[in-house]
Amino acid sequence: FIACEIALCSKDAPQRVLVIGHKLDLSHQLLQKVKFFVEQIPTWFWDFSMNTLKDGSFKYYTNEPIKDDKERDRLWKKIVPIRNQNQIELCNGCAVKAVSSGVDAARGFSAPTWIVFDEAAFIENGIDVYSNAVTAGATGCKVVMISTPCGKDPLYYGTYIKAKEKKNNFHITEFKWFQDPRYNKYLSWWREIEQTDENGEKYKDKEEIFDPCDKNGVVPF
Repeated sequence: FIACEIALCSKDAPQRVLVIGHKLDLSHQLLQKVKFFVEQIPTWFWDFSMNTLKDGSFKYYTNEPIKDDKERDRLWKKIVPIRNQNQIELCNGCAVKAVSSGVDAARGFSAPTWIVFDEAAFIENGIDVYSNAVTAGATGCKVVMISTPCGKDPLYYGTYIKAKEKKNNFHITEFKWFQDPRYNKYLSWWREIEQTDENGEKYKDKEEIFDPCDKNGVVPF
């Protein structure tokens, strides 16, 4: 999602994304995922973002097939001129920076337009970290919280419950482990049912189900 936001935005309104992780290595991982998805976009697309000609037309860097890895690296250095462990910056002015959680997490990255809290439920002093980061955000700054549950923490749990009750502006998107293609390739769900044979005898049988959750979104044991 973030990769699309920074790739498709207008050059006149570049997006600045601040990723705040429970730990620095988590935010680094998320930054690398964004970078990976950006690199899946065909190189010819970026000519529209770079807009190299003053008359408003576009110069294509890839009229001919890319010959080798050196040529590809040269192109990507134009598309992502700044790329390191902590930050990437694109040719269209967009930037994504990864930091660890802390009350000064937003320091040195002015006016973010997106703030992503990774593993928000595990962030210490979450309310203070959230408040300070959002205060540093640009007007209309959007916030995303990603997390696995960790009890009734004040930040993620409190925000989630209020979102369910429609008492804030957050929208919930749930993604359960068994919905992840990495884990469900050979996964099937069955439940035990009671059947009656032609002689009136009852016996146990199984039937396959495609959504194991109950009405509350919980898999009953």
